[in-house]
Amino acid sequence: MLQEKLAREALVEDSSQSGGVVLSDGTNKRVIAFHHICYVEGIGRYRQIHLTKQGIEVHKMESLVSDTTLDTFEKKLATKHFVRNHRGYLVNIAQVKRLYIESRKYVITFNENDMKIPVSRNKVTKLKELISAYNQV
Repeated sequence: MLQEKLAREALVEDSSQSGGVVLSDGTNKRVIAFHHICYVEGIGRYRQIHLTKQGIEVHKMESLVSDTTLDTFEKKLATKHFVRNHRGYLVNIAQVKRLYIESRKYVITFNENDMKIPVSRNKVTKLKELISAYNQV
């Protein structure tokens, strides 16, 4: 069982070179392209990878669940495209529609859905810089 986990992490590392991440759902391994990931959410012991509309079309599912930690996702995903905006979330900068204050707290919304995700106060400045830099490219 330990060998399976090590093999899976090696696949994830190899896939980061090709613009995607390899995830196992228990029976199958899927290569998920970076641009198909909208955001990653921590849900207890697991992480839920929410896909973009294009990702949903390609993989025929809205999200995947993984036991890979958010720290590992943060290290493996292309850092210029993804940012840890909260202890429980990692977002794809290309998918961020808006960063604003709601009820005295910062939240972000996405281009393709109405989901609102909280932003930690200490992450706001970095997130603003990344959004600005991404929009200038």
